[in-house]
Amino acid sequence: GPVHVNVPLREPLDPKPDQSVTDDVLKSLVAWSATDAPYTRYDAGTSEVPHGWAPPLLDRMASARNKLLIVGRLHGEEEHAAVRKLATLPGWTVYADITSGLYGPSAPAGLLQDMEHFLQNEATQPDLVLHLGGAYTSKRLLTQMADWNAPYIHVSASEQRLDPNHQVTQHLTVGIASFCQWLLDN
Repeated sequence: GPVHVNVPLREPLDPKPDQSVTDDVLKSLVAWSATDAPYTRYDAGTSEVPHGWAPPLLDRMASARNKLLIVGRLHGEEEHAAVRKLATLPGWTVYADITSGLYGPSAPAGLLQDMEHFLQNEATQPDLVLHLGGAYTSKRLLTQMADWNAPYIHVSASEQRLDPNHQVTQHLTVGIASFCQWLLDN
């Protein structure tokens, strides 16, 4: 009879017709290659947003028109409460992954729990991505983000690199609750 074997394999199993690096992939590197800066900046880890990071981070957020807030895995009620407050800021599209714990009756109003319509609409393509917390599980979002050429800021209390597409341009190792409060205050 049939046999089911549960083995983690990469997708797709069949090779793509052209495995060479394309111009589309290199487009995102053009601006970066003209500088001496590293592709992703990491801070040393702190309980507050480093003072040197604050002005450029706030400027970048203020100038962005289509801002996407991705909420990954959160830990504890303090983080959940802080992100619920932050999700009410105007001008942000907020997607909470299933791992965030922001589903159900306590979910903030206007929260995207299904990204399909957002991802299919080119007019909503973000020009800034802010990812709070741990990893998210949406494979469709991960695939779509590879096509976006937007600054990607990841804020997490962990120094663990969660960047399979190598798109994170800034990684802040800071507590989620303190970052959310800092952003609300500024």
